Amino acid sequence: MGSCCIDTISRHASVRKYTGEPMPQEHIKIILEAARRAPTAWNLMPVHVTAVVDPLKKARAAEAVGGQDHVRESAVFLVFSLDYDKILRAASRLGVQVASKGLAHLVEGIIGLGIMAGWAGLAAESLGYGVTYIAVYSNPCGVRDAIGLPRELIPLVGITIGRPAELPAPRARQEKVYSVDDKTPSLDERAEAVLKLYGERAERFFRRVLSVEGYVGGVEKKVRECLREAGYNV
Repeated sequence: MGSCCIDTISRHASVRKYTGEPMPQEHIKIILEAARRAPTAWNLMPVHVTAVVDPLKKARAAEAVGGQDHVRESAVFLVFSLDYDKILRAASRLGVQVASKGLAHLVEGIIGLGIMAGWAGLAAESLGYGVTYIAVYSNPCGVRDAIGLPRELIPLVGITIGRPAELPAPRARQEKVYSVDDKTPSLDERAEAVLKLYGERAERFFRRVLSVEGYVGGVEKKVRECLREAGYNV
């Protein structure tokens, strides 16, 4: 048994090379509407989605995330930004005394943002486009400035979308990432599944990505600085 969504999910692979074909406005609208229909806590939708089609803005965004050419070459670059200020502004207009933006707001907003990005990507692939998710949280304020967003928006996730010029095979995934009821694999078993996936390159990969001197160490500083600049108590 299958369906369009299940089949699309099973075929997913990140596409980083595009034909250059522009995307019709009706397709952009369909993808954005899919994001808008995604569920969020209390239906607050503390997210703003920006469809970047201007070549100059895409080029600036590409440089802000480390010179990723597929951002520049995509037909559309979707940027999903945390937008909790609109919720707090609305509440304050009604005289509601709200808590300052902190960890709870951040976690709630990120969860909703991730769901919306997932639905948008699925819609794009269902229309025959290739997509790649981009960690714009690696330089949120840089991406914000590159595409001209207001200061209170915090870009966290991006999606490059375009007609694929390549069709990569789906990549392998970890084996022990789900369980039923109380049959959760042990921590060692779950860690072993991670090592099995990365194989001989595991140590080199983890040093580059997870070490204090690597990717994560640099990203954490930029994310914290950008959040504090926007008034988050983190």
